[in-house]
Amino acid sequence: ISVNGVGDAESAIGREMLEMMLPYFVILSIITAAMGLGAEITAGEKEKKTISTLLVSRLSREEIVLGKFLTVFSVAAVAAIFSVVGLIYGLGLFGISLPLESLTLSIFGWILVTVLPLVAVLSSLVIGIGSFARTQKEANVYQTPVLMLVVLTGILSMTGGMDLGKFAFFIPILNSLETFRELIAGTVNLFHIGATFLTTVPLAILLVYFAIWLFKREDI
Repeated sequence: ISVNGVGDAESAIGREMLEMMLPYFVILSIITAAMGLGAEITAGEKEKKTISTLLVSRLSREEIVLGKFLTVFSVAAVAAIFSVVGLIYGLGLFGISLPLESLTLSIFGWILVTVLPLVAVLSSLVIGIGSFARTQKEANVYQTPVLMLVVLTGILSMTGGMDLGKFAFFIPILNSLETFRELIAGTVNLFHIGATFLTTVPLAILLVYFAIWLFKREDI
């Protein structure tokens, strides 16, 4: 009985740490990967004058922006996957028992539905900022408030310092983190997932079109 009690306690600790830390590490890895690459392939190319090669090609402005967006999106998504693997492996090295049995294939599918739109929002936002900035350094300055907002939202979600009820699932970034936490715990709430998806996807599309509009402006 004592052994089972200790095992249950360790499993509970592992579950709590997984629910608290994993969403935060995932969103942090997404934004840091997107910021570095996004600034380089937008404002960085303008600063180095290499963007002129793209502008005189047969590619339309829409295709150029979409290509850059997909590049940042892919790298940020891979960074998120590596952060999950790294955190699980790192906690395992410290002897923390993680209840990974709740992460079934269906749960993983719902996690993708939740996280990938978040990756799209942050990637498109970074591309828009980079398209507006004149230099890579200027882009980094503009990106800093975004990073601080993401980090603050992640900390509040991780510590449970923001309790907005169902309204939280209609706030971009926060809704993805809260839904992610529920899914890690093995809870599938279709209302929360739907609210998160229907809030995040249109925002990502809007930000992509905003980046295209900026890219088409000759003065920018």
